[in-house]
Amino acid sequence: MDTTKYTHSEQSRKRAENRYSILRTLQSVRSMKRTELADHCSIRKSSVTSLVDELLEKKWVRLENPDRPRSPLQMNENTCRVITAELDTGRIMIGEVDLEGNLIDLKEFKSATFNSKKGMLDGLVQHLKDKVSKTKHVLGIALSVPGVIDPNSERCISAINLPDFNDVPLKKLLQDNFDYPVVIENDVRSSLYCSLYLDKRPLPLDTAIYLDITSGVGSAILVHGSPIPGSNGAAGEIGHLKAGEEGRICRCGQEDCLETYSSIPIICEKINKKLKLKLESTDDIIKALKDNPEISEILDDATSYIARPLSAMMAALDPEVVILGNQPRTFYEFIIPGLKKALESRLNGPATRSLKIEIAKEHSSMRGAAALMMNQIFSALY
Repeated sequence: MDTTKYTHSEQSRKRAENRYSILRTLQSVRSMKRTELADHCSIRKSSVTSLVDELLEKKWVRLENPDRPRSPLQMNENTCRVITAELDTGRIMIGEVDLEGNLIDLKEFKSATFNSKKGMLDGLVQHLKDKVSKTKHVLGIALSVPGVIDPNSERCISAINLPDFNDVPLKKLLQDNFDYPVVIENDVRSSLYCSLYLDKRPLPLDTAIYLDITSGVGSAILVHGSPIPGSNGAAGEIGHLKAGEEGRICRCGQEDCLETYSSIPIICEKINKKLKLKLESTDDIIKALKDNPEISEILDDATSYIARPLSAMMAALDPEVVILGNQPRTFYEFIIPGLKKALESRLNGPATRSLKIEIAKEHSSMRGAAALMMNQIFSALY
């Protein structure tokens, strides 16, 4: 039996695994010597030396001190970029993410044409083309979408907050227009990838829940280090669970969805009605809180609705942490006490004692989509 082909394939696979481990370690730890990488990744020192030489040649990593050949290594933030974009109600965000995970040159585009599906898709392609034309060494294009994304085809099955976004072949659209790898992911799950791959932590995340409160309410789930999209890409879609009995009409056409009680537009609407203000955004809420303590009661009421499905998820998963993301830190600092109180009233035993809530950096969905793109490239056999 000729085992040459098998042996070559096995060696290639192992080398790819080791290369992936080194790159992911440097992204999370930021700086490490070769000997430390060997110990940390359980790779032979000779293999680390060979792989590091390859990565230095590709300029994916660099020496912390170029004058010292055995200097600690870092990801090279000055070379390759992932072009990253995010769709939201009436706007498109576009930027680039370097190999260290930094979001650079973020731009926001608003247009009345984005109120139609064709206008938003045409605008997305055009703004991406403009960005690609001005960026050197593009690794790929990553798109974050507030909707249900099919985990296989990466088409958008539905996105309630976008215009007529039902069964939209987003990946094919971008592949037809760009000669780069493309990845499409749900915005909250993208944010989870950011915490998993880019945010520095003492230990890797094992089991966690990521929660976004934006124009909707969404969550993403990590179990034993793996994000769970679900069979239809809808795992964690809590925004359209029934949350009350007041007959509130949701944009999805149903009544009393969680989003009609706890999303940012609804919170602003409640505040404006009670206090005769004209708030439209999270930033407006933060500013108004200083002079209107009554807003805290409205925030507590909104988070009490979120605590219902979130507590059930926590009881089922026993996560090490709940991560709040894609809003300013100040806003989440205001709502965490009320959220904790509401969760503690529903949870007993170990789940209450280990309750831990963290706040992610802003724009984690855009950084996370880029991290997913890097993950695919880092793990590729070549």
